[in-house]
Amino acid sequence: MTVIENDCCNCATEGYPCTGEHKRVKHYYCDKCKQEFDPSELYVADKELCAECLLKEFKTVEESEE
Repeated sequence: MTVIENDCCNCATEGYPCTGEHKRVKHYYCDKCKQEFDPSELYVADKELCAECLLKEFKTVEESEE
């Protein structure tokens, strides 16, 4: 899932006012384990999943033959 978060670090000063670049930052999370990932590490399969959670969605050949 993609979440817009406020990453304000209170770095603004009188001489350097806030540019707003840290106020609306995209963060990417796996829909299943809820851990944050780089967007290149998530896969779209009805949900946005990390590689580990994506593999858990599928059965091995051995499991499917039972």
